[in-house]
Amino acid sequence: MHYQLKTLGMLSLCTLLLAVSRPGTAQAELMVDDDGAQCPKAHYANLQEAVDAARPGETLVVCPGAYPGPITIGAEKVGVTLWGRHTKVRDRVGDPTREAVLAGSPEGTPGFAIQADDVAIIGFTIQDTGLTGIEVKPEDGVTPIAGVWIEGNRLDRVGDPDVKGTDCAGGRGINFEVATAITAMGNYITHSCGAGIRLKSATDGLLYHNVIDGSRKRPGIAVRGGENHRIVANRSFHNREAGISLHDSVDNVVLKNAMKGNGVPGDPLRPIPGKGSNTDADDTTNLPLENPPDNTWAGNRCLTENRKGLCDFSRLHEDLIPSMTWGDRG
Repeated sequence: MHYQLKTLGMLSLCTLLLAVSRPGTAQAELMVDDDGAQCPKAHYANLQEAVDAARPGETLVVCPGAYPGPITIGAEKVGVTLWGRHTKVRDRVGDPTREAVLAGSPEGTPGFAIQADDVAIIGFTIQDTGLTGIEVKPEDGVTPIAGVWIEGNRLDRVGDPDVKGTDCAGGRGINFEVATAITAMGNYITHSCGAGIRLKSATDGLLYHNVIDGSRKRPGIAVRGGENHRIVANRSFHNREAGISLHDSVDNVVLKNAMKGNGVPGDPLRPIPGKGSNTDADDTTNLPLENPPDNTWAGNRCLTENRKGLCDFSRLHEDLIPSMTWGDRG
């Protein structure tokens, strides 16, 4: 996928999303159930063993249960889909009798480690991990991972300093690093240590309809380097730093996002070198950042901005931003 967005013009949400569709279910399926209670005909009880056995393009249907991390999807597992049987995102509480829960990972390890192209992670509850909840990063650190799709997951307390002795260093919700043509859609991310969603050295990403609430150390959405992302209709609340932060990244469209309660008054943002812009930060203590003209901001709603032109309104009434408990696309 490669998206050319030169002008906003008649751009709409429909045209922004036309090139994107949810990945289809593969022909072959494997079923996983940790105790056989919900799915007695499951092929596997251990999720990592099921992933190791999966052939490229297969779908793993993961029944309600508790599955410890980390789960590593190696580079040879191209096109594998992990689909968690689940209740709606907004109704999940981490109950393994009703949800597919990835519960915990050792200190310094992510919940899911994705190293293959075209992998999809859909419908999981991910909590109490020792590092990032979902890490999309090539094993060699150089060859971009393409086509990963992350949808409808709830991530709670990932990299939390109160869990397993972690120090919160690098514990993000979803991290795309050295990746291209990537999608995060309809995820709910709360109480991550680092950014709720980070794009680093990534290109052609779509972040659509995600909710990020309460990142403890970093922005809700952080873009670091890379280019040509579409950040559309997300909601970013109560994060330690900005609602959305771009640095050294160009040709992005930031459209119709809502931000509220981000930044800590009287406590300056962490300085990051390079051109960039932050929304919904305390602009009495944070110096204005450049807003590169080759990024397009339109229709965003936030209470403050530290560079003019990032939001359509300098202030919002409380009722203009939907409840932060929203986290479901149906």
